[in-house]
Amino acid sequence: MPSNSKLLSDAARRRATAAAPLLISAMLIGAVATQLDLTQVAALALRPHALAWMTLALLLFNLSRLAGARRLHLLLAQAGIRIGHWDNLRLTYAAMFLNLLLPGGISGDGYKIAVLARRCGAPVATLFGITVADRLSGLLVLLAMLSLLLPFAGLPWAAMQVWAFGGALLLAVLLATRLLHARLPGMTRPRATVFLALGAAVQGLQLACMAALLAYQQVPPARWLGYLALFLVSSILTVLPLSWGGLGVRELSFIAGARLLDCDPLPGVVAASAFFLVTVVSALPGAAFLLPAAAPGRQP
Repeated sequence: MPSNSKLLSDAARRRATAAAPLLISAMLIGAVATQLDLTQVAALALRPHALAWMTLALLLFNLSRLAGARRLHLLLAQAGIRIGHWDNLRLTYAAMFLNLLLPGGISGDGYKIAVLARRCGAPVATLFGITVADRLSGLLVLLAMLSLLLPFAGLPWAAMQVWAFGGALLLAVLLATRLLHARLPGMTRPRATVFLALGAAVQGLQLACMAALLAYQQVPPARWLGYLALFLVSSILTVLPLSWGGLGVRELSFIAGARLLDCDPLPGVVAASAFFLVTVVSALPGAAFLLPAAAPGRQP
């Protein structure tokens, strides 16, 4: 049996691992705060008369979660893992909540793997592969959308260079997507099309959520493209589980990127923080689905 000292050291290591993303987020937010006028931040963030835009952002984000749950459901069904649509949705929201409760972004994926392995009898290796494929496909969609936005984002480069870079990135993403789908068993062309469409819906709805948060601050639509491109960059960076739900990483991305695009970083930072709050509010109902009675059950 392991000694008490070994158990204590393991527990301390787990606590340190869980606390690290919180500490990183706190440090990043502190760095961002030194770059901004907090009075202006409050003026942009507190707009009770514009709450309709915030409500729309909340709705669009949850629609993106529905599309993401449907995409995962298709992957599971393709692998012969049967789970009801409602149970799959509850599992998605429970995982979202766990990602807030246990910062790092991996805890929710681990929970889904554990529940599906226990309730559906699916091999852990298969579930892990499905999770990686789901994550990779989301990343590839992000990169594809970024490549399409880059020529219009206002980069201070020659137009030909921007178009060449965007085109090369798009071709690389399309090739990587083709290779990914070729490695997924049973992934026919119609299924791949539906899978890609759902991935585009996930990211498109989140882009629309970000646009609603910019509209909440009365940012003119003509200035949205640069902020939306930076939002895609920040979303790519938050794939790495280094911070708490991307808090701090998104904000710092807007600080650095706004200098490159020669635009005001303040609306982007406020929108990034509001996006995190939208994520938190959306994830809270998932707490109810962590109860054993609410856990997804085996399907006939």
